[in-house]
Amino acid sequence: MTSRTSRTLLTGAYAAVLLVALFLLFYKIDGRLLWSDEAETALLAKNVVKFGIPKTADGLNHFTLYGASVDGNAANVWTWSPWLQEYIVAASFKCFGVTTWAARAPFAFVGWLTLILFCFTIHKIYRNHWVTLSSLLLLSTSEAFLLHSRQCRYYTVSVFCEILFIYAAYRLLNRDQWAIGLMVLALVLQFYSNYIIAVANFPAIGVLAWMLFKENKRSLLWVIAGLGVFALMALPWLIYAQPWKQIGVMTDIYNPWQKILYYLGTFHFYFVPLVFALFPLGGFIAARLRHPGGGGQKSVSEIQSKWEVFLLWLLPLYGLMLLIPPGAYTRYLLPILPIGCLLAALWVFRYVRWKAVAVALILFQCLSNGISVVTGYVVGAQHPFRSPMVEFVHGFRPYQDRFADVVEYLNKEGRPGETVLVMDPEAPLIFYTQFRILDGRFFGRTLPDPLPDWILAESASGTIYQAPVELGPPLSTYYDKIILSVHDSDRGGNIPRPEIFQYQSVSARAPYVIYRKRPPSVP
Repeated sequence: MTSRTSRTLLTGAYAAVLLVALFLLFYKIDGRLLWSDEAETALLAKNVVKFGIPKTADGLNHFTLYGASVDGNAANVWTWSPWLQEYIVAASFKCFGVTTWAARAPFAFVGWLTLILFCFTIHKIYRNHWVTLSSLLLLSTSEAFLLHSRQCRYYTVSVFCEILFIYAAYRLLNRDQWAIGLMVLALVLQFYSNYIIAVANFPAIGVLAWMLFKENKRSLLWVIAGLGVFALMALPWLIYAQPWKQIGVMTDIYNPWQKILYYLGTFHFYFVPLVFALFPLGGFIAARLRHPGGGGQKSVSEIQSKWEVFLLWLLPLYGLMLLIPPGAYTRYLLPILPIGCLLAALWVFRYVRWKAVAVALILFQCLSNGISVVTGYVVGAQHPFRSPMVEFVHGFRPYQDRFADVVEYLNKEGRPGETVLVMDPEAPLIFYTQFRILDGRFFGRTLPDPLPDWILAESASGTIYQAPVELGPPLSTYYDKIILSVHDSDRGGNIPRPEIFQYQSVSARAPYVIYRKRPPSVP
């Protein structure tokens, strides 16, 4: 095979992977309605278009998660989380209109750019097409990556920036001191997406600083200067939003051990099987058996070796930082998914002697969860064997859930400006209707005066179950009780966690109660 033919085949292979990924990221991206977190971002983005900043009140509705004084300030400006994602969506709304597609499309596009950056970074460092293509395949067929990329949230921005971050670390280890600017850029973008993710990288920066210090003491000054620039760029948000006031608002239902088990299980079953970490050990043992004196030929440069050590430190240190904030979320772990994909591909092609076997292992991991299921079963963790990619593609079929049913009914029967009382923030309902949504959580035991036009017995879009509201006398005399038949979908069926995402509409139906105020009687 000539070198020209080889280049053509390689170009075709890269193009094919990226084009298929583009299809998987964008096809029917608006096939289901925004869920709570997405609608929060979209509502604030609509107000960015209207007011220039993410205000929580638009003249008709006032959106809040925990109370107006908690997630917003006295001017009704959102302060619960940084604003980068809202401005990204606002730009999309300006270009394409306020639609579900426009809300999600920019993040899907960033997801595709992430794959391109990932491909560039790996090939730049290793100049090995087997490793580069395999890493790209693992990430582009990752169920967790695809699900999160098709969301109206910051997720792909955080992954893109993590790749920038580790590439900057490689350049710094290669004595390119100006790469500190790239690292600062990555951290700042992460901070203004979700500062938990940015801060989670700090221990790894300490490891990098130590590695640089051992090589050249002056290099440490560049890292310190970079952190200083990052602090200056983060300071405006810290002063304005005062995020420390959020401490105590969210209670943590997990202890550290539960979080460790959750993150390890998520990484193993839905990111990259942890068993791949045994390949270097097996390779070391095989090399010692073949060369008892330890004289095996090295296949990795000194800089590559140092960078890999940095990555191996980054993974557990990043995970340990995730034990500090309340809750345990796949989205916090997502930025290190590309690192897992890279190391798996790297170790397979470095330590498996037969390329056909290495390629088969990579393809098997891309198309099924068999490796994680078999190795997880050994330690007592039972998961069903499945093909995530097949399920993902089947998920392109039309999808309908209880929320879509309720929205369809209300938009048909209601009129713009009517009031709807519900015990939930109900951001998706605000986004998809022209009703005034009254958050019943803040009315105590009384109803608003005048009485709302509609009362939802339970949240239409909320992901946490709450006992349905029952209207008794005398209030029941003012309302007609309407019982809809809606899809009995899981409340978390649109959350992009692979273990709970609902790919198909359910055929089962469930009753859903809505109270509609009766018109005043004619004397």
